[in-house]
Amino acid sequence: LDAQSRLIFSLISTAYSEDEIGPSFELARAAVDVAQPLFAARPADLRFRRQLAYALYTLGSQHREVGETAQALEYFERATPHYEEVYKAQPSTDVRGTLAQCYKRLGAINVERKEFAQAQTYTEVKYAPEVGSRWQVVSVSDSEEIKPGSQTVVQKVTMTSEFTVEEKLPTGHRVTYVVRD
Repeated sequence: LDAQSRLIFSLISTAYSEDEIGPSFELARAAVDVAQPLFAARPADLRFRRQLAYALYTLGSQHREVGETAQALEYFERATPHYEEVYKAQPSTDVRGTLAQCYKRLGAINVERKEFAQAQTYTEVKYAPEVGSRWQVVSVSDSEEIKPGSQTVVQKVTMTSEFTVEEKLPTGHRVTYVVRD
């Protein structure tokens, strides 16, 4: 089972790095084909559920890339409940992030299809960040300074900020936001 598990990640990684769509689809489909029986053999094992979700999400991403919206929607819809179950059993920031990506893609596809009520069910999913979770944001912008003689000097300015969820409150969350140089 461990060898099959490693094979799934290898197929998915190669699918994302493949430049040509044909081989990329084949690799993503192969990942799903390996992941489904692995999950079926051990449905209580969260690693295999997560790998199936990842394989389904990857195949959905491939369809989305080439504009096959109906197929992309199908695979994202199949991946999402698996990610929800994994997150419910073992909450973590990385699973929550991937789950948020599923919701985002499902919402975007439904907006494109003008199915706004359905899109709203995905875009209004409540985010419940874990206490102690931390995000770091690095932003880079240009700063212009006009020197005497109409000479303009452009410099890159980098700002790093950190957002930490400190405590869950009845009305939301207490957070700390720090800007670092």
